[in-house]
Amino acid sequence: MTVVETYMIERTPDWSPANPIFPMPVVQTISAARKRLDELEIQPPPNSFKVSSVELFPSAIRLNGVQDKWYWVVTFSSSINSNVVANSTFPIAVLMNGKCVNPEPSSKSRLLLHPRYFDPMASSTDDKIKYGTSELVHDFVFELTTEVLRARSLWKNVDIEPPVPTLDAIRIAEDYVAELLPVATESEVVSANLTHDLKSDGWYWVVGFFVMNRESKLPQKLPWEASPFFKLPIIVLMDGKPVKCLDRTD
Repeated sequence: MTVVETYMIERTPDWSPANPIFPMPVVQTISAARKRLDELEIQPPPNSFKVSSVELFPSAIRLNGVQDKWYWVVTFSSSINSNVVANSTFPIAVLMNGKCVNPEPSSKSRLLLHPRYFDPMASSTDDKIKYGTSELVHDFVFELTTEVLRARSLWKNVDIEPPVPTLDAIRIAEDYVAELLPVATESEVVSANLTHDLKSDGWYWVVGFFVMNRESKLPQKLPWEASPFFKLPIIVLMDGKPVKCLDRTD
């Protein structure tokens, strides 16, 4: 269980996606989490773990009139022959001041998440990963293939900053959302997850958006017909390009 409480983050640096100064780059975050992992007595031993994801979470403290507060969760996985070993996934929260939060034994993490945060809806086959919009909407579909990840999205050394840093990934995703959606909407970044695919050894960002319709009359044949809002994942590869929308359905 990774427990992040209000008092832990209330004195951490303020940050929001609009702020060009980012307090905790990815490489610094991984380094802090790795150092903490190495200090823990766990099985399998810490040196058998590799980074499998680096997730940027918004905190629910935003709802209390406090400046935006975000934090990272670095997940380590122990693998054998490219297969993740059962019960060997280990998350460590890293705050924007560089401090780590010790995991505690539990079956589930308890994080101070903003209500608009979401886990991207993904499905995978042997050589494809598909992402889509939130449960009420299925108009936007994005597909990744093993071939594309191998060719365009490698990050060979996690001890250096990824080819596309956090803020660059967010800006690229914002630009694509502006291209993809009509002006009658407004969107908010609610997550940024850097994910590793074991099959291709590729890395990619999934930047999550909470999208709202600004008009009282909902436009037809758009994904918010059933709801005035939806959640949209935008995938950004390590070559700095977003994955284009694959399919639109009525």
